[in-house]
Amino acid sequence: LAGVFLSAVLGGLGPSIAAAALSVVAFDYLFTEPYYSLTVSDPADAISLVAFLLVAILASNLTARIRAQTLLARRRERRTAALYAFSRAVVTASSTEELLHAITEHVGGVLGTNTVLLLGQQGRLVIGATVPPAELLQDSELAVATWAWKHNEEAGRSTKTLPGGQWLYVPLRTARGSVGVVGVRTDH
Repeated sequence: LAGVFLSAVLGGLGPSIAAAALSVVAFDYLFTEPYYSLTVSDPADAISLVAFLLVAILASNLTARIRAQTLLARRRERRTAALYAFSRAVVTASSTEELLHAITEHVGGVLGTNTVLLLGQQGRLVIGATVPPAELLQDSELAVATWAWKHNEEAGRSTKTLPGGQWLYVPLRTARGSVGVVGVRTDH
């Protein structure tokens, strides 16, 4: 059973059921009479093998469920920690510049990519913050971002609208409409 538990913890339900079946076969082959054959002559041995198989399958199922719940809890913990760090950065920002940088840094950190935050000013988009700081957009990318801002829809890579670029642009929606866009680079 230890091998079944270990395979359930490391590999999940499928490998643990395979380990349970292999354990039954190995036990039958090595420890039941006639030895070194896969036949069972004693009905008590057959009952023991079936009971072992059922217990091993039940144990592997429970262990696999615990493993899945543990992975889900870790994922929730990471998400909660990221949200806490983000809320703390937003609350401690003392200027609009710091707030924009905190937002951009958080989005880039969570997604693991370059990020740009563009704000609408006087009918055009201007860069509010970028991660990394030196990130500049080509004119074609700026045109896609402007389209996303003016139409209040996602545009760019992985969308149906202007998908040819390297960036995905998501509008920053408020009650009064789109105030800018967040762009994430999706080519790496």
